[in-house]
Amino acid sequence: MRTTFGLTRRRAGAMAAIAVTFLALASPAKADTTGTIVVSVNNSSGAPDQDPQVDLLFPNGVGYASSSALGGTHTFTGVTPGSYVLRVSDGDGRVTQFYHQKLTLQQADQISVAAGQTTTINETMLAGGVIQAHLTDSTTGAPVNNVCATLNNDSATQVCGLTNGLVQFTDLGQGTDSIQITPTDGLHMPYSINDIAVQLGQTTSLNAKIDPAAAVTGTVVDRATGQPVDLACVSIVNRQLPVFGSDCESDEPTSMYSGTINGTPSGSVQLGQIPAGTYSLFVDPLFLGYGIQWVGANGGTGSQYTALQIHAEPGTVTNIGKILLDRPGSLSGVVHAGDASTPPPANQTSVSTFPLDSATVSADGTYTLSGLGPYAWPVKITDGSGTYASVWAGGSDRKSAELYPVTAGQSAPGPNVVLPQGGQLQGQVQDQNGQPVQGGTDVKLFNAQTGDQIGDSSQTSANYSFTGLATQDIKIEFWVSGHGWTWYRQASSWQDATVVHVTKGDIATLNLSLPPAS
Repeated sequence: MRTTFGLTRRRAGAMAAIAVTFLALASPAKADTTGTIVVSVNNSSGAPDQDPQVDLLFPNGVGYASSSALGGTHTFTGVTPGSYVLRVSDGDGRVTQFYHQKLTLQQADQISVAAGQTTTINETMLAGGVIQAHLTDSTTGAPVNNVCATLNNDSATQVCGLTNGLVQFTDLGQGTDSIQITPTDGLHMPYSINDIAVQLGQTTSLNAKIDPAAAVTGTVVDRATGQPVDLACVSIVNRQLPVFGSDCESDEPTSMYSGTINGTPSGSVQLGQIPAGTYSLFVDPLFLGYGIQWVGANGGTGSQYTALQIHAEPGTVTNIGKILLDRPGSLSGVVHAGDASTPPPANQTSVSTFPLDSATVSADGTYTLSGLGPYAWPVKITDGSGTYASVWAGGSDRKSAELYPVTAGQSAPGPNVVLPQGGQLQGQVQDQNGQPVQGGTDVKLFNAQTGDQIGDSSQTSANYSFTGLATQDIKIEFWVSGHGWTWYRQASSWQDATVVHVTKGDIATLNLSLPPAS
């Protein structure tokens, strides 16, 4: 029995050992079939980059994984064994490179990943490129400091106030950049420096000559109380070509609200970036309870031709003093079309001064033009249907038109007008060989005496047409896609453009030709 018991214990032990062996064979330790990549990124100065973007790519550029952890190391785990490349962008997103310090995917060093192993990568960012621009006055050669410089139209990069006319942008990626120059004192014109080639680790130096400009300042006040008036929209208008190209709702230097220079109630206004020339000021007090006006020497006026003439001298600030606002009045009258008994086309005829304020003529032909300063105003009647001529009451244009006095707080008699049949002007825009141009065109008509724009026809073809023309002399400017703007008969400016006569009720045909290729 002892022997049997002893044999039994030994057999049991052996069986247990066999069982353990079989268990071990049945559940082997799992081998690690993936690898790990640990990436540390330093900036060009050798300090850790606090916010790089690290992308693990296949050698063909297809993305595998990304990491954008803040600072420290970037760890990619569970990476399938094979070959990879790393793309790294610095914290500002300006410099992008491939490991190790290569600029293109094709140049990148490949990284081998083995199962169960950790690959450690240390990458230092290449030094970014630098742009240095020296700004000088194109007339005097003096440094231009009172500007804001913006890189690639990105407000986050804007630098304002320079020293010795030097603007500098650093840590730039390789590529092509641009700089926008905006004067802060209005005494220089805006300027753009385009197509600036930037190389990593290099400084691109350039010079820019900025044209000088004029500025005009004044203070808007209530005439009766002498108190400043804020939020009156003041616009400066060229007397030769008085086209309103901006308003106070847009970011343009030719118009601004009074009192917005320093944010305190002041009524002050400063208009800058003005080329040399002769100008007038127009004020629209909006909903402030005052009448619109042209600024005169001693108060408002209704005609630009009796307004204060401002001679803009580049590099000079002209202070015109106080701009006196008055309470508004209105003009009322009757419009007929073709004869003295026919009302104008319904809801298509309007009455206005220049350039703002208008009233729709009622179905019976009556109108009331309100919001006018208490001065004498010219009145224009416009037929939107194009059937009848758009005319200035009592004259052939705004300059020769009759002036109708307005009284504050009252409705004064305005003109009673019979609209004549409108004239037409049509034609084709042609190339140097007399063939219709291809692509878009834009044709503009201007009164030859006042420079007022009286028509604008933008088309996708070479044909143009205008209707509703009154008898007058005009000048024509046209634009062709790929060629820019040209005055009729290849004139270089409005002053030199050929005068064309149009007549109410007539149809005229005129083809416009591009200048010979230079």
